[in-house]
Amino acid sequence: CGDRSQRLYALSGMLSAPEATGACLNVRAFRSVFRLQTFERGVAAIPLSVDLWIHYINFVKTHFKDEDHYYLKVKNLFERAIESSGQDFRSDRLWDMFVTWELENKNLKEVTAIYERVLQVPTQLYGHHFEKFQEHVKTHPPKELLSTDEFLQLRQQYLESMRKAPSTLPSSPLAGAAGGAGPGEEGGPSQMEIDEEEGADAPPPGVDDAGPPGVDDDTVEKEDSRALKNDNEAKYIRDKVVEKRRVLFKANEEEVGRRWAFEEGIKRPYFHVKPLERLQLKNWREYLDFEVRNGNHTRTVILFERCLIACALYEDMWMKYIKYLDTAEPEKVKEVFQRACTIHLVRKPSASLAWAAYEEKHGRFEEASAILAGTEERIPDLLEATLRRINVERRCGNLDKVEELYRACIAKAANAPMSTYFASKLSRFLSKVRNNTEAAKKVLKEAMERDPTCGRLYMQLVDIGFERTPPDEAAVVEAFDLALASSDLSPGDKLTFLQRKLEFLEDFGADVNKIQEVFEEYSKMVKVQASASKKRSAEEETETADKKPKIEVNGAESVPSAVNSAAAAAAAAAAAQAVAAATASTAAVDPAAQYNYAQQWGNYQQAYGYQQPWSAYPAGSYYPTH
Repeated sequence: CGDRSQRLYALSGMLSAPEATGACLNVRAFRSVFRLQTFERGVAAIPLSVDLWIHYINFVKTHFKDEDHYYLKVKNLFERAIESSGQDFRSDRLWDMFVTWELENKNLKEVTAIYERVLQVPTQLYGHHFEKFQEHVKTHPPKELLSTDEFLQLRQQYLESMRKAPSTLPSSPLAGAAGGAGPGEEGGPSQMEIDEEEGADAPPPGVDDAGPPGVDDDTVEKEDSRALKNDNEAKYIRDKVVEKRRVLFKANEEEVGRRWAFEEGIKRPYFHVKPLERLQLKNWREYLDFEVRNGNHTRTVILFERCLIACALYEDMWMKYIKYLDTAEPEKVKEVFQRACTIHLVRKPSASLAWAAYEEKHGRFEEASAILAGTEERIPDLLEATLRRINVERRCGNLDKVEELYRACIAKAANAPMSTYFASKLSRFLSKVRNNTEAAKKVLKEAMERDPTCGRLYMQLVDIGFERTPPDEAAVVEAFDLALASSDLSPGDKLTFLQRKLEFLEDFGADVNKIQEVFEEYSKMVKVQASASKKRSAEEETETADKKPKIEVNGAESVPSAVNSAAAAAAAAAAAQAVAAATASTAAVDPAAQYNYAQQWGNYQQAYGYQQPWSAYPAGSYYPTH
């Protein structure tokens, strides 16, 4: 708010001028708080963004510099930024900004601590940081840039080294007076020796050796000696400080060298909807494998987060990260699943299905079911999510819920094949799990009304009676008769059902008269089918012959090949009749030949694709599309 807004508030009569000023301040405060919340949401969503952290820090430095505890607020924000993105290979700007901030506040010891941290982080400008650190050590007194413990330790080392080495400092002429014998005393130097020493250091003739007025010569020499001693001590400490950090620098330089080729291979570190090149993906995978083998958890997580910025739309990258966290930091797996499935991979179901399986594995069945329900809403045509949700409820023991979900799927099926598919599943569930065969039969019969041409339904109805111990003859025969009475099944399907009925009665039937009746019915149907097949073949050959042109050979018109074909077909028909007569005569003698079983009972299911072995379902056709 400005003066204009204040006047508007006051003129409106709602607020006085002071109250209007307070309202404007409140608006500013509200806007600042809103911006802070926006920044917080941003760094929570993308914690690895160095640019976002820098903008956030600059905003706080600009808008909150007059508040209490300003320094602590900014410092804490820097620490959060370093913890989140300071391990990034390209985080140098953030580290430099942190150093500059502490230098502005004259916190030299904090600057040293920051440099010691960054010298252990493989970054792109690792050499730059070491050069700046050496300049920092050279520019400031050691006592101001080192912690108290380290400074005292290095000073103690210096003093010990001075005791062991011969003194290089000039001796004071008052050394004897300080504690030894004086001139003329026993053990002290003679006056001649003193004069000789003084003469050696005496100035040339004509030069006055007097010092500045009021300054004693002895005092000057003591100060010079002390300054020299301090200079040597400071130089020693500086050298030791740099030497200690040089070890860190060398180790870090080796780590940078191991990663440099991978970093050079990253051509697109930012997100884009366009697919990445294969070489880029290969480089990311190899880089991630390297960090996992290297064993540094923090760096590995940082690299995964960097990778998932550029590879946010690749399911395999998310699953690779989750697989790593499942062993290294399991408490974060759920959060990564949530980011992947609700933000980046909304239309890609594999991650959501894996998330549901993960929750179920850890006993959180309700969450697993909710995840699958959400996946169904986002991808309505994904049948796999529907079936997995149903099976989660079954494993939980919610059998009523399972039946409810199956019936809902049948009701909302988009077409007859889908309705038949779910009806078959429900019937098997009722028969095998709930042991309610009557309800299972009812479901199949209702499905037959919706899809009367599906032979699989009839075969499953047969199976309900056949799977009983002993087989329920009446139920099986009823199911076969239902198929034979259907006007929607083809003659070929009916012949197959009749053959199965005959085979079943032969193996399990108790009435031989019924078996003979079925055999006679089967024989008639075979003859009818054979006659129809011959007639159809002859018609097809005639049509083919009519379409062929006549051919002239040596000027004469040749006879169409259809004539010869017709003669051949007549001969083949006569031969077939002879074979049929021979078969009939054999059947009168051999009872086994009467039924002419071409296939075994165990093979009939495969004729309709019913109840294949679990491994026989192709991956692409197991789940039909809506």
